[in-house]
Amino acid sequence: GAWVRHALAGGTDGAVSVVTVPDAAERQAFADALVPVVVVDPRVRPPEGLLSVGATNWQGGLDATAHLVALGHRRIGTITGDDAQANALARLAGYRTALIQAGIAPDDSLIRRGDFTVDAGYEEAWHLLSLDDRPTAIVASSDDTALGALRAVREAGLRVPDDVSLVGFDDLPIAAWLDPALTTVHQPLVEMGAAAVDLLHRARSGTGHTVRAELATSIVERASTAPPPAVVRGPAHPRQKA
Repeated sequence: GAWVRHALAGGTDGAVSVVTVPDAAERQAFADALVPVVVVDPRVRPPEGLLSVGATNWQGGLDATAHLVALGHRRIGTITGDDAQANALARLAGYRTALIQAGIAPDDSLIRRGDFTVDAGYEEAWHLLSLDDRPTAIVASSDDTALGALRAVREAGLRVPDDVSLVGFDDLPIAAWLDPALTTVHQPLVEMGAAAVDLLHRARSGTGHTVRAELATSIVERASTAPPPAVVRGPAHPRQKA
């Protein structure tokens, strides 16, 4: 691709690709030029041998859900990321695992498919809130998705966290500025970038044999999560047509 030609044009010592995994022809072009390449937060599982730096997405999904379980929630919904992306599948698997570990059977009606966007958070949160037995908490696959879900909760006449607790994923700078401030899973993005550069240096110098680095996520507890309400009323008010 054009980005590969550009990367190789100036005598590059190494290349960092964020999210995108180079295809076979692109990987061969880098190999022919003796230029190592590393993928940060790959969308799909990297092929064997490709340097990559990721985060513990499964653990993050588990921690987000376990945090809500510890607060007393049992009806916990989730809005997933893009099913085509490995990180989204890992976060969903972590959510399921946390429920099973708590003795709660995952309920497919509480799992809504999204794509990491604000729009998906808004639309899929409405589906969850419209259930007869609606959730008392929602795990969003990204902070953007949580932002859309927050809007839906408010339009439904409900409050975060009094009626519905909400957890995001990423810990974007905006998360701490939302009202209420968003409980979320922190991704160590700065450290991931540094680890990518370190892998490139090791590959260039022939030291070390690390192919994949996986950095730990952590739950950041803020004001958007609380114990569930004592009484959960029925489905949220339907949306009014504009």
